[in-house]
Amino acid sequence: MEGVVDQKKFEQWLEDVLWEGTACADDDDETETETGNPKLEVLRAKGILYVTDNKSGTPQKRIVQAVREVYEITPGPSGGLENGERMMNKVVLIGRGLREENLLPGLKKVVV
Repeated sequence: MEGVVDQKKFEQWLEDVLWEGTACADDDDETETETGNPKLEVLRAKGILYVTDNKSGTPQKRIVQAVREVYEITPGPSGGLENGERMMNKVVLIGRGLREENLLPGLKKVVV
């Protein structure tokens, strides 16, 4: 997904997925267990995000790593964009009960 990510919103989405086992973007959404689908269980997650640096306002690359319920978001290797590089955010989740159609709407809401 191309664009700049709101890191706080992304962290809330990721915490819901990792800790609560839900793909909900809003409190009004149904959880997976209420729809009859199995609860999400994420064993591993990794990704690359582009977030706006509050000081300079320029997009910065961040690396996402997660194992079970523990995650971290750290600065990317180059810190920013290379010449001509597109801001393509990528997140890979490995686990059980993961359905793209349930996860993608919440993830799209974190892109500004």
